[in-house]
Amino acid sequence: MSQRWKICDHAKQRLDEMGLSRRDVLTALKQREVEYPGSLRHPEGRRVACWDRLVVVFNPATRTVITVLWRGIEFVRPSVSRARAQCRISAR
Repeated sequence: MSQRWKICDHAKQRLDEMGLSRRDVLTALKQREVEYPGSLRHPEGRRVACWDRLVVVFNPATRTVITVLWRGIEFVRPSVSRARAQCRISAR
C-alpha cells in the first residue's frame, strides 16, 4: 500500500487562496511535465513539479507538499512589509 501525500498548512492555505483542491495537487504530482531540484536556499531534498499552469514544491522522502504556486508568475515580497506581497507576471 502506498503512503498518502501530506499537505502542510502553508500549502493548504495556498490551495484555498488559489481556488484549487487536493486533487489538483495530486494530479500535478502524478502527471508532472517537468521535475527538478528545489532552490539551494531551501532545505535539501525538496523537488519542484510542474504540470499545466501549476507548480508544486514537495519533499519526496516525506511525501509532503510544501507549497503550490502558479507557473509563470513570480512572487515578489517587498522588504518593507511582508503583508504587502505582490504578484507580477514574470518576464521570462
